Amino acid sequence: MLKRSSFWKAFGPGVLFAGTAIGVSHLVQSTRAGADYGYSLVWAIILANVLKYPFFEFGTRYAHATQTSLLAGYHKLGKLPIWLYVVVTVSSMFTVTAAVTYVTVALIASISGFTSSAALLIQVVVLYILIVGGLVVGQFKRLDQAIKIIAGTFVIALVVAVVALAFNQPPHKIQPQLTTVFHDHSKLIFVIALMGWMPTAIDLSAWNSIWTIERTKSEKERPTLKEVLLDFKIGYWISAVLALVFLVLGAELMFFQGTTFPKAPAAFSATLIELFSAQVGAWSYTFVAIAAIGVMLSTSITVFDGYARVMSITSGMLGRSSHLRSYATWLFITAVGGLIVIFFFNQQLTKLVDVATTISFIVAPVVAILNLKLVMAKHFPNLAKPSKFMQVWAFLGIIFLFLFAALYLFSVIS
Repeated sequence: MLKRSSFWKAFGPGVLFAGTAIGVSHLVQSTRAGADYGYSLVWAIILANVLKYPFFEFGTRYAHATQTSLLAGYHKLGKLPIWLYVVVTVSSMFTVTAAVTYVTVALIASISGFTSSAALLIQVVVLYILIVGGLVVGQFKRLDQAIKIIAGTFVIALVVAVVALAFNQPPHKIQPQLTTVFHDHSKLIFVIALMGWMPTAIDLSAWNSIWTIERTKSEKERPTLKEVLLDFKIGYWISAVLALVFLVLGAELMFFQGTTFPKAPAAFSATLIELFSAQVGAWSYTFVAIAAIGVMLSTSITVFDGYARVMSITSGMLGRSSHLRSYATWLFITAVGGLIVIFFFNQQLTKLVDVATTISFIVAPVVAILNLKLVMAKHFPNLAKPSKFMQVWAFLGIIFLFLFAALYLFSVIS
């Protein structure tokens, strides 16, 4: 039995992971999966969460055992893995930061009433300045504290909504039926995008390894491997369950009622909030809106932090100039790139995000193999190596990732 004080010293990186995951992939993608396909994609969410788990866990395991991040481990394997990681990161960092911040601003606009295109863009710029400034000043410790509060508030709001739905389930206007996605290319693209960032992209396992190290540095006493893994498991499986909860809400309140989400971001966000508050009561609209804004804000903050950290670290590994090794520099670059995407490619933002998440899914098998290779390497402490069961689990995950990457590529070619 872990002592509460001892566990609390390790508690944090798992919540940051959940804060990153419970964003667009959950709030938007999972809800839309339920709203568009009912319960037909439950299997996709379960498979993605279960079979990706070992590779995220290996990030935490590696960081604790070696006190270095997965990026340092990739560097031990040569420069090619680092270059691959940089290419994947750059291909997604601007579109993903643009998407999460734009959804955040759209949620804010849905209750503020400032929903014009110009107003949304002004709010995006203000949000970028606040996030970058806050991270430069506060960095990890304040980020850790803020995300715990935000994530906890949103989980409470979500639990209340689900309990209300259980006691007041509306009758189905459309009867449940299972549909296949494999014969429809557009549906298959959605499924790949859904699984690509469910709970998030595997290459983000490096972020969790960095956060684990940062958390350890902030405490005088180093937590045990058991404690840091428990922290990660709590964050990971909470995010997995919540993904299914979002799908259920989308299915019950949209799909089976014969209604769909509007495509405009502000209108989509307003409908999303109404979806939740309708279950709790009209009085809860503001509370639900603040909770939803909070969880998207937490995702925006952790995404900026994660991209800036990995790019500053990899720049140093690749021998780039000293100013490119700065965390603040990469925060600024990420912000400028994200703003360019929003200002010039706003109408194609959804497609760009699908492209980014699809790239992450295609390279996921390679990242998964690298993570397994690191925790089974000779330099890795034997006592910290994963069990035989976890190794088999990882092999099954790699097979799953290769099969779906191949299925997607075959679909595109054919």
